[in-house]
Amino acid sequence: MYDPASGLASDEPIPIPPGSPQTEPPQINESEGEALPVRARGVGASEDPSPIPHGPPQINVRWAGFWARGVAFLIDLIILDLLFLILALTGSFAMGISLRSIHLEIPSEELVLFLLGLYLLIWFLFNSAYFIFFLGYGGQTPGKMLLRIRVLKKDQQPLTWGRAVLRTLGYLISGFLLLGIGFLMIVFHPQKRGVHDLIAGTLVIHES
Repeated sequence: MYDPASGLASDEPIPIPPGSPQTEPPQINESEGEALPVRARGVGASEDPSPIPHGPPQINVRWAGFWARGVAFLIDLIILDLLFLILALTGSFAMGISLRSIHLEIPSEELVLFLLGLYLLIWFLFNSAYFIFFLGYGGQTPGKMLLRIRVLKKDQQPLTWGRAVLRTLGYLISGFLLLGIGFLMIVFHPQKRGVHDLIAGTLVIHES
């Protein structure tokens, strides 16, 4: 340090005010004799100049289309028909034994209508229970498992039991009330969603 009073140079270091950035002395590359870059230290200095990414990672989602969902639904219908056929044959056999026990070979018209209404009610409850159970349990019926597709909520979270019930009831609107148009909407919707999906707030994706 230069002393203006004496006009002589001093070996004492120049004091640095606290909080001011400090720099390391230049390092000499012995092989080439060149000074390496000086890195600043202190307040505001960054140790890692690499940028930090912001936001959640982007995930590519493949929407399950009309044909994949149609094949899965067909597989479920075949399974349901086989199960219900076994149930119906068992019930018919038991009903035949009951009619013979009361010596009634030909049932009356009222009894036939009653049995037909009971059959339709059991068929509706059986089908509804099938879809509600598998969708609420894991978002996949056996048909969807084979096609590797899954039903999720609109925010891509697992399906709840309440939404499974709502989606199953939505089948009635898509299929019966709208005469199948609710299912055809899957072809034209950008996220491949049918009317029953819009009602329940669900979507169907391919598993990765």
